[in-house]
Amino acid sequence: MNHLHRELAPVSEVAWARLEEDAKARLVPHLAARKLVDFAGPHGWDYSSTNVGRTASVSSPSEGVVAAQRRVLPVVELRAEFDVSRVQLDDAERGATDLDFEELDEAVRQIALAENVTVFHGFAAASIQGITECTSHAPVPIEDDMEQYPKVVTRATDLLRRAGIEGPYGLAIGPEIYTGIVETTEHGGYLLLDHLRRILGGPLVW
Repeated sequence: MNHLHRELAPVSEVAWARLEEDAKARLVPHLAARKLVDFAGPHGWDYSSTNVGRTASVSSPSEGVVAAQRRVLPVVELRAEFDVSRVQLDDAERGATDLDFEELDEAVRQIALAENVTVFHGFAAASIQGITECTSHAPVPIEDDMEQYPKVVTRATDLLRRAGIEGPYGLAIGPEIYTGIVETTEHGGYLLLDHLRRILGGPLVW
């Protein structure tokens, strides 16, 4: 028995394989944060916390003794429920290639969104700080004019470089702006997307 209790579900091994295949195909494109930060894992079901290498002073249990408690970040489990049509599962057994797992696709998207939001903006209830909460410098405002983005990105990378943070750098962009960047061609026919990648030296992530 495993923690997912798959053996209790009326789902064949073939159908489970198709569900996993579909979920992975939908999940990976949405995991923007993992393309920009160091990622370690998966660590398995028994992994419960991450060591941050620091301590916090606590009251001593007896006189003459100094006490310090190791600081760790407990692991957060994310789950999203979904239903799967019995008809679709049976069709998977028959070898159908155009299966419709709409609720699974949405659940996967929600899980990825939760992870991205946590990495970029934090998760206060779980005592997790996000990237935007840890910065010590003022934000560099973006422009409405797409052709101004090279100047904006250059200012941002220069700011990091002056703070002693060497590249390559990465840039996470919301869907609408990302589409605008991809569709924009600068004067001379040079693609804006390629220009930004040259400035960053790293990925530009949707």
